Amino acid sequence: MDEDEFEENSVKFQYPAELKERARIELEELKRKVTSREFPFNSEAIKLLQNVRYVIGRTHEGLPFPNDYFDVAYTKKGPTSWYQEGNRVVRPGGSLILFHPVDGNGKGSELGEYFPGLFPPPSKGTPVLDVIMERLAKSGLIDIQFRHLQETVWIPSPEDVLVMKCFGQSEEYTQYVNEMCFDKIVTNFEKHATEKGIKITHFYCLIWAKATET
Repeated sequence: MDEDEFEENSVKFQYPAELKERARIELEELKRKVTSREFPFNSEAIKLLQNVRYVIGRTHEGLPFPNDYFDVAYTKKGPTSWYQEGNRVVRPGGSLILFHPVDGNGKGSELGEYFPGLFPPPSKGTPVLDVIMERLAKSGLIDIQFRHLQETVWIPSPEDVLVMKCFGQSEEYTQYVNEMCFDKIVTNFEKHATEKGIKITHFYCLIWAKATET
């Protein structure tokens, strides 16, 4: 889990302040040890890490791996051009695991109801899922299986609504939204929240597939 994902999950799963502070301290200590080469790993872990490397690639330009390079691949990004590239870099018969946020087809989208103008309103249809299906059909993948998942999350405070709106945005954008919209966010939050906060619903699609010859 990277720092952005931790921040997002801290809102979704209501991490207590003590946990977030502990994670921050541990991360800073780990960064210090890595910088000073005081790796906090035993000898067996170091052997395993010798097989780990970070690679940056863009699926639109082709991933920087040869054909049939992996036994298994996982992604939670998309839908993009990843499917065809995933089929190329995974050996025939190898597994691909895909995890995507998808549409609620009119369900969910509570934030759009409670905070109009800040979040998209509820809408019928499944445009994201339709794109996934279209691109899977062109991917060359076989034995495709789907599982639809629904997640209920409680947003505990107006500040967390602001974090969700501004996630991944610049400091300038976050400051603008805070100055222009936060009072309204607080008003609407108090109008709709229970003692646990505001309940929202997310929808996901978990996909298993097999690679074929490319």
